[in-house]
Amino acid sequence: MKIVVIDTGIKQSFAQYVDEFYYIEGQEVYKGNKDTENDHGGICAAIIKKYFTESEIVSMQILDENGKTDIDRLLLALEWCLKQEINIISLSLGSVFSEDKQKMENVIHKLLKKDIVLVAAANNTNTVTYPASMEGVIGVKCDLSDTLVAQQIFVDTEDIRNIEVTVGSLKDCDGLKQYNLGYHNSFVVPYVTAQIAKKFKKGNVPLAALDSNVKCVPKEFYMNSFPFLYKTESIVVKLSGKDYEENQLLEIVKMFRKEGYEAIGLLSHSSDYRYCYNCEEKNGLSSKENYDFISKALNPDIIFSSGLNFEMTKDIEIIVDDSKETFLEKDQQCDSVKADRDRYENSSYLGSIGNYGITITGDVKTITNENVFFDEDISEEERELIISRVKEHIGIMEEDDQGKIFISTEDIYTEKIIETLEEIFS
Repeated sequence: MKIVVIDTGIKQSFAQYVDEFYYIEGQEVYKGNKDTENDHGGICAAIIKKYFTESEIVSMQILDENGKTDIDRLLLALEWCLKQEINIISLSLGSVFSEDKQKMENVIHKLLKKDIVLVAAANNTNTVTYPASMEGVIGVKCDLSDTLVAQQIFVDTEDIRNIEVTVGSLKDCDGLKQYNLGYHNSFVVPYVTAQIAKKFKKGNVPLAALDSNVKCVPKEFYMNSFPFLYKTESIVVKLSGKDYEENQLLEIVKMFRKEGYEAIGLLSHSSDYRYCYNCEEKNGLSSKENYDFISKALNPDIIFSSGLNFEMTKDIEIIVDDSKETFLEKDQQCDSVKADRDRYENSSYLGSIGNYGITITGDVKTITNENVFFDEDISEEERELIISRVKEHIGIMEEDDQGKIFISTEDIYTEKIIETLEEIFS
């Protein structure tokens, strides 16, 4: 059973556990064991050998002394594996960037087609990680809730991150205590690799080879499955209003994802759209607890929510209301406004409201009487009214409306909503 450990390379004191050594330098793969003082890869090899002595271990060094690498080295290592006669890859690293996922998709598909099993670690915040979260890859994490005892395995094929396997920490296991394994995901990956290797058969589903010796878990398993100090940085947007309809949330999520944002929708029921999630009571979690779990597990750039039956912290509320006057019509520019705009440094044209075109200098969030200019003469009363409406539309509100912006149904289907939120949160 040939297993490739893609990691830091092998410190000399662990060389006894490894049969072949390779490393990457530049864009080439070389045979040999490049000196390293980092013992991470060696510990991984020792764990595999401890739990499956018949394994033939190949070391592929792609990480430096500080445990760092890049996507190009990882891709080169995976492509190299395609050309070798191997059975399993043990990978204790990954990326949280969706662009890296896209770069990996082709080689992952080829590995799976060749029946090469890839076992990969979640990052240490237990959020979506690539390739661990990718289809066909065995994603692995360590139990942080102390629900599982050492070596216990829980397989959850419905895990929202697609990281199905959770293992009780090996930190207190005989023969491993000296390595200070803690609760790191990277050290349960070789354990899972060894368990799969024991029952490996080409063409079989690798998960079927795992003995899930825990059938159910308490809700604390989910609630406490993240590091204690971990906090998401997602922007939370609530959608509401008299003209709001749920399909608008789906369209907004699609639009933001098309622009490269990791956007999701959170609802109180199921949706056919893959990036909209149900916050119903599940796994013993209340709706609010499930909302918190999903938010942490996926850690998106931005969350759009509607129809939730509990209080939630939000950054802003978008109110869809067609009775509000729309003024961000950029195609209504006129020559006089363009000429006026050119006279002011860092100015930008907002659009028209009523009979007037509006230009602002500086940051749109700092609108005052002094930095707003109109393309025609205007009374002081009209000026105050229009500036008030502009502030309202972009979220600069009076105290009782702070954190709300009004948009029309029409704005949902244009890039105006993206531009507005980018301006507010940039």
